[in-house]
Amino acid sequence: MTPVRQAYWPTLVAHVGRAWNAFWFSPSDPIVCGALRLLTGLAAIVWYVSYASDLEFWFGPDGMVPLERAQSWRGIGEPVFLFDWVGSVASLWFFFGLGLIPIMLFTVGLFSRAANVLSVYVVASLLQRGPMLAGPADDLLAMLLFYLCITPTGAAISVDRWWREKREMRGAFTGPSSVAGERKSQAFQATAPADFSPWATVGIRLLQIHTVAIYVLMVFGQLRGDVWWLGRAIWGLLGKPDSSLVDLSWLASHEYVLNFWTHGIVLFELSFAVLIWIPLARPILLAVGLLVWLSVAVASGWLLFCALIMLASLSFVPPAWLRQKTLIPAEFEAG
Repeated sequence: MTPVRQAYWPTLVAHVGRAWNAFWFSPSDPIVCGALRLLTGLAAIVWYVSYASDLEFWFGPDGMVPLERAQSWRGIGEPVFLFDWVGSVASLWFFFGLGLIPIMLFTVGLFSRAANVLSVYVVASLLQRGPMLAGPADDLLAMLLFYLCITPTGAAISVDRWWREKREMRGAFTGPSSVAGERKSQAFQATAPADFSPWATVGIRLLQIHTVAIYVLMVFGQLRGDVWWLGRAIWGLLGKPDSSLVDLSWLASHEYVLNFWTHGIVLFELSFAVLIWIPLARPILLAVGLLVWLSVAVASGWLLFCALIMLASLSFVPPAWLRQKTLIPAEFEAG
């Protein structure tokens, strides 16, 4: 074997290894994690509170889904989830209110890591209590919360970050004024690189891959039926004015509009799955995605699902761009 061939394989392995490590483990700015935490938390609050109107009807002692039936479905008789300890209407509302606390703490970024883990537990508890009520939006919410557990969500746009910066600044002013000024400058200069974390990269990469997988599976599922091939799928949503946000039933006579809308959704989903990994294509895909999912929300009334799929897509937003648009420099995030 020639020296050139002998050097090829070690060089290839080294390049692949460096690319793999850069893709998964290079430290990155956690501002995307912080933004996703805030928006996902708001969506989780809306989702959780939506159960309140029918809470007793479904999960009360005399409700449609008694605790014993839910536990028999799981095959676990012992209390595991939050609502397994409910024994009365009063305790049902107590645990329901208790479950809202970690979700709110997670949203504002206070005790972020613990609140994130507890939020996953609360959401899982509610889903396990009434699995027949779960839908695609519930799955997306659980996915977002789970992957955010891996990331340092409290390192940006959070009360945790603000409080930490305040403590550091208070310590920087200890001592003579000249020394204090130097310490303050050093504290600010050290903030940004210190916060860059490989865990932010790992969590975001997992979320990105899972999001792309969802797009791929949506395309496969849609193309298995004739209704998407024939361009009539969007009419299946528009033809239900009770669920649509706007009555667009008048489009029934505009077949080409319905065909374009239906095929446009499938084309976008396929393009997103393939092209989103190209940085130059991301702004276009994210902008088109906003329009596509807003149109689906108007046609179907699936507000939470469309909001959550857009949130998952935001995992592809470059951190530097988000820093610039939010006007939050890494070294002055606390204000």
